[in-house]
This record gives sequence, structure tokens and C-alpha cells, in this order.
Amino acid sequence: MNVSSVASQRSDSGCYRATKHAVNVLSATLRNELEEDSIPVTNVMPGAIATNFARNFAPEFKADILQMAGSDAEVKEGERLPDEVLRHVVDTLGERFSDPRHVARAVLFAVTQPSDINIAHITARPPKALNIAH
Repeated sequence: MNVSSVASQRSDSGCYRATKHAVNVLSATLRNELEEDSIPVTNVMPGAIATNFARNFAPEFKADILQMAGSDAEVKEGERLPDEVLRHVVDTLGERFSDPRHVARAVLFAVTQPSDINIAHITARPPKALNIAH
């Protein structure tokens, strides 16, 4: 099981895109190399998920997200986002930010399939794209 990102398919995600594209290629290569050994390889590509990954975003970007969610929380650069802030983002912007449990369910789905099926890719993203520059 490898975790990439939908950013691997976007042209505006810079170096992050390149690293996630590398995970996609690595997954495809492993899948081909392990095929005769019946070892499945799945690549999960999450979209915008409400996690503490966002603590690494620019303060302006985080402020925009919190404003969209109607939150007045103040989050300093590099600090962990409080769970209640992340929950509020999911509750108010669920069409644009998924709950991390959605990704966990996608992984569980892939690993519980019978051995005669290989789930190559799963994209786990919210219903609507997050189309703001970051």
C-alpha cells in the first residue's frame, strides 16, 4: 500500500507533485515486478483531507481555509491544528475537505479484497475540488 496524492496529476503543485508522481511510478513498477508473486500493490491518491498536513501550508492559505469554514481560529505557522478546527473544516466544508477516515476506508477496501483482484489505484477525494492556489 502506497499513499500518493491527487496533486500528482495537477500541473500547479510544484515539487510536491513531482514526489507524488514518483510514488505513482514506483507503485506501478512494483505492481509489475510482483505480479508473478501474487503480491498486490495499491496506490491511494487522497485529495484535500482535513489533517495536520495543513500545518505546513502558508499562513495566508490556512487563513483562507478557516475563513471559508467560518472559523475565527488563529493557527500559527508549523503548529498542530487543533482537532476541533479540523472537525469544523470537515463539518462546514465537507464537499471540499474529506475526513481522514474516508482514506482509511479506501485502504481497508483495497486490503480486504480477495487474492484474485489487484486494486491498482484508489482516488479518495471530496466531491468537489479545492480550487484555490496553494
